[in-house]
Amino acid sequence: MSKVEKILKKWQHKPVSVPKQQVLSIVERYGFEIENKPGSHIIVRHPSLIKKDHFGPNGEFTIPVKGGQIVKGIYLKTILKAIAIIEEEIS
Repeated sequence: MSKVEKILKKWQHKPVSVPKQQVLSIVERYGFEIENKPGSHIIVRHPSLIKKDHFGPNGEFTIPVKGGQIVKGIYLKTILKAIAIIEEEIS
């Protein structure tokens, strides 16, 4: 099992707050386009998410970052949902 798979499994079973850098690493791995403006939010988009429920019209969604460094577990579930959609389209 790769390091990425271990991280995703941990997110699925016990979503806790994780460092922003870990989230950025995972979304980059899955080909998300990252709009990382200064502030407390990261905007990510992926073409596979266009016209999917719970995502914006351009396949985007926002990840709030607490204190500029931490992403809460509740937002990890949205990332996992997006990754599942991407993987489904690939296979």
